[in-house]
Amino acid sequence: KELNTVLNVSTNDTLYVSMNIMYTTKTDTGIAEENLSPTLSIPLNTSYFNVERLNTEEKKGEITNVINVTEPRNILKITIFRISIGLLTILTLVLIFCTEKPTEKDLYIRKIKKIFKTHGTRLVAINDNITNDNNTCNHVRSIDDLVKIADELEKPIMYVYDSNIEEMNSFYVFYTNGYYVYTIVL
Repeated sequence: KELNTVLNVSTNDTLYVSMNIMYTTKTDTGIAEENLSPTLSIPLNTSYFNVERLNTEEKKGEITNVINVTEPRNILKITIFRISIGLLTILTLVLIFCTEKPTEKDLYIRKIKKIFKTHGTRLVAINDNITNDNNTCNHVRSIDDLVKIADELEKPIMYVYDSNIEEMNSFYVFYTNGYYVYTIVL
């Protein structure tokens, strides 16, 4: 590049890189030897250039001997898979034929348990029955409505305790002139 600028002459200089590659491969049928001699051409007189491969000779080889090798069966894995499939099939059949649809009573008890689980920290158990002494009784549609009322009045939600969970189905919030009640109906 310096000579081109000093002499003010443009030349087409190219660098050729030749490689002589000899490789040996050891196979079951013996030792195979091959030679390759690729050449790279790099032009030197330009700022940008392409590297070109010369003397590209493709080696054409044939596969003359095909051997099929079968993997031996792993009897242990096959047995484990068959047992697993059998157990899963039996479990599926048991689930299909031995499960029952929940009854209304089961759903009723589940509703009561859900209220105790969700709002248990806000509920207060009382031992005495609640009587209507000419107080205004207001029925609400859901436990969430009763919770909103209890929050607004800043009063606890009460229920009459019973050892049978089915009997603890009414929840109350009292205020000065009456009370609000939510009753779970079967």
